Amino acid sequence: MGARWRLWLLCGAVLLLVACRDVDAGRALPGTTATPQPPPVAAEQATADDEALDVPRIVIAPGVRDSVSEALVREAFRRAVDQAERDFGLRPQRRITIYIDPDNAAGLEDAIGLSAKYAIHLRAGRTRSMDRLLPLMMHEYTHALQYQAGRLRPQWWVEGQADHQALRIEDAAVAERERRALYAGLAGDVRAGRAPSMSELRARIAWDAYIKKAGSGKAYGWGNAAVAFIEDRAGFEAVRRIFTDQTAPNTLSRFDAMVEEATGLTPAEFDRAVKDWVVARSRG
Repeated sequence: MGARWRLWLLCGAVLLLVACRDVDAGRALPGTTATPQPPPVAAEQATADDEALDVPRIVIAPGVRDSVSEALVREAFRRAVDQAERDFGLRPQRRITIYIDPDNAAGLEDAIGLSAKYAIHLRAGRTRSMDRLLPLMMHEYTHALQYQAGRLRPQWWVEGQADHQALRIEDAAVAERERRALYAGLAGDVRAGRAPSMSELRARIAWDAYIKKAGSGKAYGWGNAAVAFIEDRAGFEAVRRIFTDQTAPNTLSRFDAMVEEATGLTPAEFDRAVKDWVVARSRG
């Protein structure tokens, strides 16, 4: 009898352990009630937010991870997205990846940021304060939207519009000081006969050649000034139309026609008018 009782006790203990395991796992045995498991709402919400098109993926290089605030980068991107939506009614159609690279990363030695399709590369040193980061983020995000739009545009517009948009997101007083300094430098080149024609800044090869001769600041500056001139003459709505236009054909001739429609100026007249406008603005 002692052996049989020990056998029954052993079997009962095993059944009790199995029952406890199944109840803990949320699986009710016949005649028992399982503890309700809360639905994974928070996890599902986090996944949905993480996959939102206007929430960037952020990849920080290991060597600079401790010196970069991911929250600051996300906030700057959010502001850039909101600014572009207000100005152009556009939001990203593909998720953008932001790479934070060391300041001496290959390809970034002479640049503070780079864009390629749906990727943005930023130097780590430019991500440590919102004042330095925000206009750069706006510039690079504008390039992502330009790629998304898929329209042929001259190089002066591609970089000039991105710079023009970067000034729109800055504090108004700061942006105005930057514009005055920019126009003063460009006006000096007009007076000295060193100012390029807009046709010189049209193709990528000619654009790069001008940068080698005069520096990227002057090249970007002339593009910025030309976009600002269009805004001053025809209103920001004209800039918006040129940027968001999807009318066939997708050619540079179509771009030229839109600028002429907005300003009433042929390409040659537009070139002269931009230079005259820069000189006038430099005088205050």
